[in-house]
Amino acid sequence: MALTTEVQDKQVTADPKLKPWVEAVSAAEGRTSDDLGTKYPKISEQMWQAVLSALSGSMSPEDALAEAQTAVPSGDE
Repeated sequence: MALTTEVQDKQVTADPKLKPWVEAVSAAEGRTSDDLGTKYPKISEQMWQAVLSALSGSMSPEDALAEAQTAVPSGDE
């Protein structure tokens, strides 16, 4: 996707299937947004471990995400 809305509009005009991607890109935020910053690696690790546990069937998705949530420090720490 192009960076400017002017070029994005041209891309969507040329290929209307790109419209959802333009919308997704405009709503996207960086990995370090919302004050995530230096906590990103720890949070990311817990998330991918939860997804892997759920996909492998070793844990239910609910249990895997609950475990990941308790392993990650809160924003107050």
